[in-house]
Amino acid sequence: MEESQENIQETEANFSRKRIPQTKKWKRNEKKVSRHTDAHRSEKIIAFHSAFYRTKSEMDQDNFILKHTKVSPVSRRRPKTGARSGKGFNVVYYARRRNNIVPICRKTFLQILGLKKGRVNGVISRNFMSMGASAQENRGGDRKKVKFSAQRRSVKDFIKKFKPLEIHYCRGSIKCRQYLSSNLSIAKMYRLYKDQAAPESMNVKASYFRRIFNTCFNIGFGSPRTDVCSTCLQLQEQMKHEKNENKKNELMINKRVHKLRARAFYDLLKENNENLLILSFDCQKNQPMPKIPDQITYYSRQLYIYNFTVVVGHSKMELKKENVYSYTWTEDILPKASNEIASAVFHCLCQLVEKYEQATKIRLVCDGCSGQNKNSIVLGMASKYLLDYAPARIKSIEIVFPVVGHSFLPPDRVFAQIEKKRKKKEEINNPEAYERIFTEHATVLHLGTEVEAYQWKEECAKVLKPTSAMHFSIKECKRFILKRNKTKTNVLVRGEVSYRNQQSDFKLICKKGKSVSQINPDPAPLFIKVKDKKLSDVKTLLTTHYGENWEELSDLNYFKEVLSRPDSLQHEYEHENCEPMQEIPHLIV
Repeated sequence: MEESQENIQETEANFSRKRIPQTKKWKRNEKKVSRHTDAHRSEKIIAFHSAFYRTKSEMDQDNFILKHTKVSPVSRRRPKTGARSGKGFNVVYYARRRNNIVPICRKTFLQILGLKKGRVNGVISRNFMSMGASAQENRGGDRKKVKFSAQRRSVKDFIKKFKPLEIHYCRGSIKCRQYLSSNLSIAKMYRLYKDQAAPESMNVKASYFRRIFNTCFNIGFGSPRTDVCSTCLQLQEQMKHEKNENKKNELMINKRVHKLRARAFYDLLKENNENLLILSFDCQKNQPMPKIPDQITYYSRQLYIYNFTVVVGHSKMELKKENVYSYTWTEDILPKASNEIASAVFHCLCQLVEKYEQATKIRLVCDGCSGQNKNSIVLGMASKYLLDYAPARIKSIEIVFPVVGHSFLPPDRVFAQIEKKRKKKEEINNPEAYERIFTEHATVLHLGTEVEAYQWKEECAKVLKPTSAMHFSIKECKRFILKRNKTKTNVLVRGEVSYRNQQSDFKLICKKGKSVSQINPDPAPLFIKVKDKKLSDVKTLLTTHYGENWEELSDLNYFKEVLSRPDSLQHEYEHENCEPMQEIPHLIV
């Protein structure tokens, strides 16, 4: 978080850090007030009449009248002759029933109390015209609030002097929330206030300072920053040490454009349109097996289970099992590469699009990892789906990648919930235990068994041009837009480096004489050859923690099967490594 140029702002009571209960707005109390029965029963009329004449003085009767009337200025005048009406205010009359008041007409009000309209109008006119409102009860009440108003104002002014931090991720609905440095706390701020408060009369107790902080402001204390955008940090540090004003202004412009590009990406992610179907997907970090509290696991290699999550809908949608899909598989079944990612997304598209009958456009949102998402394999898969599998109402597919460092996606919210549950488990010994956690937050599908995985990479290489021969640079692009050609025999692709502008044209990405319809991938072979050293470490870990007879434990059947699998059923695979993603500077949003 960076220091903002604005001061801390006082917030409304509804948005303060600790909200004061507003009992009048509780639904239960509002319903109680709104429930009315016949207010003109004879016993109620007698009680109302008696309550008025039980008062001992004329002033008390005047207060009774004011208490059962509501005065407001005339909101709209409609003079018929052009002359202004002499009526200066509007009066609503009420009668009391139990603990509630019921509106009644003036004629009924006067008849019940046995008064003339001149008496009532005089009381209302004197109080309303002299004080601008009906008389209020000034006796009693909170005397200390007025007595300590100067101290209260002093505490507020002190808190407003602090500069809030600019947070890296912020939802639009919590903009009133502000953050201070993680080095501060309410206790530290109170000590600073005591040191800086010049007159002793402005000193307050710590509890009083805390109550104002919680009820008048919505301030949190940020945590130390992690995983912050490299470009933001680099530009911020350069701005701090740059003395040349021209270069400093240039750095400020670059940072501003960088953040505008990030905001433009999130605008695409949160777009809510019934004709648009958004699918955001990402891979969770590898989950180790077995997860045990033994310290030897720190030095031992383990087997992994992969979780690839697809969230259907825009970023403001509630995450439910019905719109969150988790494709899971283990390290010994399939690798985690572009073939598997493309297969999972292809399956999701084929299964889901039919449910959204109004959708005419599909938007795929993912990070820019070149080994998994941002490559010609995913482009070929999306082209194949659009040409041969998508309904005719689907006119285009858009693939969007975030600004590097600003890639918080809806699947990351799912991963946070899973990680929270995983940390509470002391031991997780098999894939089924992980899947039970996944099932709490998503619909779980098994890639390789329940969902077929295909060899997209080999087929796309036969049909598509090399990336160096395409009419755009995959590395620089932030969006790919796909649409069918006029004859519906191939797919045209346009690559854009910006989120809001169109600078390139639609062209074919297939080789000469080739068509996307010729991409027909074969099923991927199962059972990957795990490295012998890793298997040796896993066996040593199991033996050390569970003993020599660990194979007899039913929870460890998965490891027994992997370690005893013959080499004839396994095949070698060269893993694809993702290169570190770097943001290519552009001054176009």
